[in-house]
Amino acid sequence: MAEEFFTSDNPNYQGCQEFFQQLNQKIRAANEQNDVNDLDIGTIPEQGYNGLCQTWQEKAKIALENNSAQDFWDAFNHTHNILKLFNDRHFLPQAWNISQKWAEKRVGAPNPSPVNNPSMGSSVENGHSSSKYQKQVLHEELSDVSDSNTQENVKTGLDALEARTIKQQRQLRSAEVLFWWPKGTGSQIFVRYGGKTPIYRIRAGSHEIYNKAQTQRVLTSQTRGSAKVSENKDGLPGERWAYTRDDVVDIIGIGWKVEDDDEEGFNPLDLLRPAKGTTYPHTRALVTWKDGSASLEGRAFIRRITTGSALDGDRVIYQKAKEHEVAYREKYRPKELDDGAHDESDHGTESDSSVSSRRARSRRHHTAPTSSSNSAKKKSRHQLRYETSDSNETDSDSSSQAQNSYRRRNRSEPVSRRKKERSDEALIKKLEREIQMLKLGRSMSPEGKLRAQRRPQRRGYRERTRR
Repeated sequence: MAEEFFTSDNPNYQGCQEFFQQLNQKIRAANEQNDVNDLDIGTIPEQGYNGLCQTWQEKAKIALENNSAQDFWDAFNHTHNILKLFNDRHFLPQAWNISQKWAEKRVGAPNPSPVNNPSMGSSVENGHSSSKYQKQVLHEELSDVSDSNTQENVKTGLDALEARTIKQQRQLRSAEVLFWWPKGTGSQIFVRYGGKTPIYRIRAGSHEIYNKAQTQRVLTSQTRGSAKVSENKDGLPGERWAYTRDDVVDIIGIGWKVEDDDEEGFNPLDLLRPAKGTTYPHTRALVTWKDGSASLEGRAFIRRITTGSALDGDRVIYQKAKEHEVAYREKYRPKELDDGAHDESDHGTESDSSVSSRRARSRRHHTAPTSSSNSAKKKSRHQLRYETSDSNETDSDSSSQAQNSYRRRNRSEPVSRRKKERSDEALIKKLEREIQMLKLGRSMSPEGKLRAQRRPQRRGYRERTRR
């Protein structure tokens, strides 16, 4: 890779930078898993190779234009030695360097000071007095290259403040944004919380501070698991899945979207509980492949590669998410295991039916607000975009429990209160009629008033008045 990069007429600078960005993400992930405070320890300057390649290309081009083999080899040896130090410092393979054989063919002359010559090697590595100065110069130049890499990401003013904020946030919350993708006018992110026992969530892009340039962008509509290839079967054109279960190593974790990114007052796992007809929040699985890569895949891919029905795939997703949630709570939130809002067996004064009803409502994202929880009001503000299970199993228990709870609330309403309301209504109607009679009496003659007083009242009116 490095040989092609340094010897190409048009080096892929963008691809080289993206390669080191992904490598740094893996380094930060390893630091987090090993509880290293500074996650940037061991990261590699993302444009270190780019700067060295640009300098080398410019000097080599000038030397070839001037037909100066000596200048060409001076530039080659100088760049080769700096690359060797760069690779040593950052634990990169020594093979990632410029090929001397290619250089000899390019200039048409042998290297007067071959890089594999012991005298040249001692000038960089051994302790001769004449080589110490050269070694110091090379190290200083290498430091300048590393410093120039950070110049494009200017760490002054607001940029420096944001960089410190991201670093502090990672240390305090152990939150790292692994992927991001556009969503409407904004974005969404796939976040990992925790170190050795992580959990994953899909958040709004504004929920966490991250650098888009240093975070991998994905296209959720074009994943590896949804890719197809053309084929001819029995002379007929068709398509087949490009990747199957045989290409998958494991599912690292499950991330899903919680409405408003607010998990207060309920168990987020309930949103993934598998059942027929249930609607799931936006869910993504972090999948590793046998070729060493990793990708975010949707629920449809997991259903396709798992044995059984679509509901069985939903169960696999739920099981993986549950394992991570339990391990995370045991390490980071041990007190919350006894909290009814985060435990399968709620404790308190609520009845079993009301607890089951509340779970059913939260699992289905019921939009009816309740008076006992402010967080439930937040959950009812709007609906998410869901994925519906196409399984064939039933889930009538939760719906019947919710109906029973509704009937129980209606039956528990005091009878005396309903009687009092009816009595108040009758009294109001009586007063309205008396007022109407008084108005009529003012406009009537004395003879009309006398006839109205003698007129018997209707039976229904007298009975309602007695009540």
